[in-house]
Amino acid sequence: MAPSSRPIRIAGCSGSASDRRHAMAMLAANCAHDPIDVIIGDWMSEGNMTGRAALKADAMPAYEPTFLESLEPALLDIAKHKIKVAVNAGASDTQLLHSVVMEMVKSRNLDLKVAWISGDEVLPAVLDAKRRKESLFENICTGEVLEEWSFEPLYAQAYLGGLGIAAAFARGADIVICGRVSDASPVIGAAYWWHGWQRSDLEFLANAFVAGHLIECSSYVCGGNFTGFKALESKGWDDIGYPIAEISASGAVF
Repeated sequence: MAPSSRPIRIAGCSGSASDRRHAMAMLAANCAHDPIDVIIGDWMSEGNMTGRAALKADAMPAYEPTFLESLEPALLDIAKHKIKVAVNAGASDTQLLHSVVMEMVKSRNLDLKVAWISGDEVLPAVLDAKRRKESLFENICTGEVLEEWSFEPLYAQAYLGGLGIAAAFARGADIVICGRVSDASPVIGAAYWWHGWQRSDLEFLANAFVAGHLIECSSYVCGGNFTGFKALESKGWDDIGYPIAEISASGAVF
């Protein structure tokens, strides 16, 4: 059963690992005045994979640590206002980040359930396909297939969708930590869960996909990607806000 028949309100708090750390806490603290149901955040880029994979190969923590700087000051208000959270900050060490967040929640005696999504780390499958010479992977630049590649793959990730996030919320999770999911997946997953959509609701999902791509880059959609940004500081526009998308059961986006 869907949590509510009203539109879900989803806020975007981060567009990269280098985004401003205060946004999640700000959005959560302001919930009484500007209600939100879910906070999503994007900490991943294509470059993260190589950097975090290298750390994992050296047996070092390979999640995005800046997420913890955002989450820690927001936790009390997240619990107080019953806000759901879905992020992809797990990078190449999602289970480890889950453990760290669990300890953070436990140390504050908060009643928050934390889940993590697996399935994006696919190196064993890639190596097996290469060994069996059955891989259909083709380099989009060179046309090489995987079995012809002269290098040994060190790491491999696949983009996941949003339905794992939806399932985690449906099972009672408050914070869902992902590794590599597609940029719009947290928004799609949140809306899918909230409205009880089905896989066949393609128009609704497509609209949530557009909303997800708009707000996952955080303040970009609020003017942060404006090419004339140098002219804004003198006008006092140097504290750009963060986006909130409302998505109705029929897929309408506001």
